[in-house]
Amino acid sequence: MQCARDDLQKGYGRHVLQGLHHAESYAAKAGIPAPADIPLLRRESYEVSVRRKIGEAHDALTLAETYAHDGGIELPEDFQQLQRRLAELAQQP
Repeated sequence: MQCARDDLQKGYGRHVLQGLHHAESYAAKAGIPAPADIPLLRRESYEVSVRRKIGEAHDALTLAETYAHDGGIELPEDFQQLQRRLAELAQQP
């Protein structure tokens, strides 16, 4: 479980989710209880993954805006709405 905690610190939420799933599966096959901290680690993994995806979305919108500017292309009407929604999501704890 320490590897999972280390990976969470590095921002590897999705990777940790896969590892937790395997840990639960192997524990079930071995007939032993899964580690008690799996639910907490799973929650933290989702939180890390959400933050990472919000960051990726921000980067994608910034890049789209740059491409539109450089190409002299008008941005779609919903672009500003996407930016506002992303800013709202980024402010949530």
